[in-house]
Formats: sequence, structure tokens, C-alpha cells
Amino acid sequence: MENYESIRSTFLNGINQFKNNNYVNARSLLEKSLPFEEFRDKSLLAMAKMDIKEGKFALARQRLNDISNYKSTIVKFTYGLLEMIENNYERSKQYYNECIENPAFQYNTLLMLARVFMQNGDYEVSRMMLETLRTTVTFYQSATYYLICLNILEEKYNEALDMLRSINLSNTSLLMFKNFTILKLQIEYLLGNLVKESTLPHPNTEYIHSLLLSDSDEILLSHISRHLNQDERYTNGCFFSNLDLKKLLQESRDIIQNMHAQNSGKVDVYNIKMDNPIGYKEDYITNDLSVVASINTKKIITMYPILLSREFNIENNSLPNNSKKRYKGE
Repeated sequence: MENYESIRSTFLNGINQFKNNNYVNARSLLEKSLPFEEFRDKSLLAMAKMDIKEGKFALARQRLNDISNYKSTIVKFTYGLLEMIENNYERSKQYYNECIENPAFQYNTLLMLARVFMQNGDYEVSRMMLETLRTTVTFYQSATYYLICLNILEEKYNEALDMLRSINLSNTSLLMFKNFTILKLQIEYLLGNLVKESTLPHPNTEYIHSLLLSDSDEILLSHISRHLNQDERYTNGCFFSNLDLKKLLQESRDIIQNMHAQNSGKVDVYNIKMDNPIGYKEDYITNDLSVVASINTKKIITMYPILLSREFNIENNSLPNNSKKRYKGE
């Protein structure tokens, strides 16, 4: 039998791998910690968070349901995120309203509630929450980021651009720098000001820039084809190797025209249950597809297989009958 220090070391190493985004190693180590009660719940929670990141929402829900201390704030907070992703907005609000009672989670929870209200179309409430968070030093950048997204959703593109320019990007993290840059490209596209000579301060934005400028599917299909890699089955998932991606792309374009997008921040996301299987998530064959598009355009940026749970709310995917479809591009 392994001694306590050995088990504890394995668990801590797994958590460290998780924090460094080394999910394959993290899962391998945390699975070894599952049989031990002291580390079981924390291991399950970390694995659920990895599942959410990789679009394995059904598996994330299973792990969260297996946690014995399901009433803890951090578990409720993760449930709130999962419910928001799967379009269960009232459930998400309920979880976050319980989390906000914990002083250590109040500001983080307020940010997430603002996102849920924004996603649900309650822009005024969302704006009020974000403006409150913007008065704090710690959450100023995050609140500003989502206020920019909110302005884009309300088609206040010039206001969004002015707000973005007010941020000192040199004081942001590498991730936030990239996200702000991607937002700027999309605003310029929506304003009709995106030009080939744009200076791109972050190399990972080159794909978005070239795609927004292109009327051809060549760049897009080349990018999507990366998800045919069968070695990705156990991490990010993969399409079937013989899947007709061109046909799937056209089907996806037709479907999302009548769908309500979920704004994840820098992009719009459409999660779809297709009629036929499209690929794998681990050993599960899935019909579920995530389509990512530029905000307020329905111009597809990428798509990949996901694994939705039975609790996924399909009804909240549909556009309201009185919705105004005012999109530039496709």
C-alpha cells in the first residue's frame, strides 16, 4: 500500500500539471488519487474543469455529480459555469446566487452573473454589474473586456473601440492581450475598417485577421481539418477521418442562421446536436458540434466536436421570433 506522502505528492503533482495546462499528465496523476478520500473530491473537481475546457460537458457533469462535498462554493461555482455553457441560465443564476454569499467569491461570482445576464439578453442588468466591477482594481480589466463585448452585442461599435483603446495593453497578461487584440480585429471588421496592412501585435491573431479578410473557405477548411487528427481523440476530440468537412461547414452555416449565439467573450459560440455522428470525444462517438463565429457576424472561425450532456437546453439555442438578424458578412 502506498504511503501517505507518496499519494499526496501524486495529487499535488497532478494539480500542478492541471494548472500548467498539461491535461494528459494531470488526468493520469489525479486518477491515481481518486481512491483516496482526502484527495477524491479535489481530483474530481480538477478533472471536471479540464473536461469543460476540452468540450466534454457530459463527462464534466458526471464528475461533478460524483463529488461528495457538492455543496461547497467552488463546486457550485463550477456547476454555474457548466449550466451557462449548456444554456441553462436560470440554473446557472441559482448556483451563482448561492456562491455570492461567500465573501471570497463575491467579485468572481458577480462577473459570472454579469455574463449569464448578458447571454440571456438582460443587457441593462449585465452592464450595471460590470460597471460596478470596473470600479475595483483587481477586476477592472475583466469588467472592461466584457463591457466591450456587451457594446459589440448592442452594436455600439465605436463605443466598444473607444473603451478598448482606454486599456493599457502593456499592463495586461499575455492571454488578455491576445483577447483584447482579437476583439479589436472584430470591431474593425464590423466597422468596415479592417485592412490588410494591419499591424498585429500578437502572432496568434494572424489567423483571425486573414479569415475576416477572406471570402474564400480555403483558410477556414485548412484550419478545421486539424481536428481530423485521430491522436486528439482523448484530449480535444476529433472528427471522423473520412468526414466531409466542406459539407459539414455548409450545413453548419445554414443551421446557425436561426440560432441564438452564446457569447464566450471574444467570439460567438453555437453548440449544435447534429442528426448524425461527426466524431469522437475519448471513446464516445458524438453528434455534438461547436461552431465558433466572429461576434455579431455569423462568420465562422472554426468548429470542432464536443460532448453535450442530456441537460443541454436546446430551446435556448433558437432565435426569438421577433429577433432582428442584423449581421454583417455571412
